[in-house]
Amino acid sequence: MTLYKSRAEPVSDRTRTASLLLLLALSVLACARAEAPGDRVADARPRAHQIAFEDGAESTVWITRQRSELVAPCPESVYQFSADAGSDPEWTRRNLELWDEAGLFGAVEQALRSSRAAMPGAPPDVCVVLAESPSGPVLELMGGIGGATVAPDLVVLYVAPSLNSDILRELPFTIAHEYHHAVTWAQWPTGLDVLLREGRAHHFAWLLYPDVLHPSARALSPDQVDPSWERIRPALESPAREFQDTFMFGGPWFGSVVPRWAGYTIGYCLVRAYADAHPELSPASLAAVPSAEFLARPPDCDAV
Repeated sequence: MTLYKSRAEPVSDRTRTASLLLLLALSVLACARAEAPGDRVADARPRAHQIAFEDGAESTVWITRQRSELVAPCPESVYQFSADAGSDPEWTRRNLELWDEAGLFGAVEQALRSSRAAMPGAPPDVCVVLAESPSGPVLELMGGIGGATVAPDLVVLYVAPSLNSDILRELPFTIAHEYHHAVTWAQWPTGLDVLLREGRAHHFAWLLYPDVLHPSARALSPDQVDPSWERIRPALESPAREFQDTFMFGGPWFGSVVPRWAGYTIGYCLVRAYADAHPELSPASLAAVPSAEFLARPPDCDAV
């Protein structure tokens, strides 16, 4: 925009003032437009949030919304929940409209601090990503929240806000569960190891968030507990991967002989019963108990 009508005819002070005011107004409108919710949805650049702990430890929380925007250390494999179903643009749009980056970071930070206070350890970095599609019933059954500890220093969280209006309240449970995996990282060669690894992680998360319990920790009805345990117990010495697919995940996905997530529920019930009988044990002490000791009594899921 020029402030001169022509070379020979300069504008008046009044015209110049009006033009400057117009420019200022346009600038204000542009700034407001840049901050509009729709533009924040379109801005899918990954964000790095730093968490500094009082003892000098640090953790980075990466929050990203698109597969093409993945950044180190978030691996391509973080999209395991949506890889089979592919990207769904409409699904993505609905979830981005509900995307609350500040809320997600706050939930992660609070959960990591609470987890470290209850069980000291090296805090992992965390990748929070938007699941690109519902990928069948999996994410919906999990309340729009999925998690995986891919290394002792890296946790991946998958979130779908459109599946859970209470996602920020429930997310810390999953973070605490994965934190437990990170700080107790080890090789788990047998089914028994896997069963108790997941049971201890669920119990640890429940101690911190007793009002939130992951669906996989309460997947069995009372009349399913004993039959499931009768099928799981003889397989406890089987290889971890085979056991995990058949008895931890279970259900129709793997043609299993036990209901979906039976192993997660059984493991949680075994650990909770043992912990209730030994209230003097801290989470770290409970993590050090040999797996076989949890088998002294059958799983009691009445309190779940």
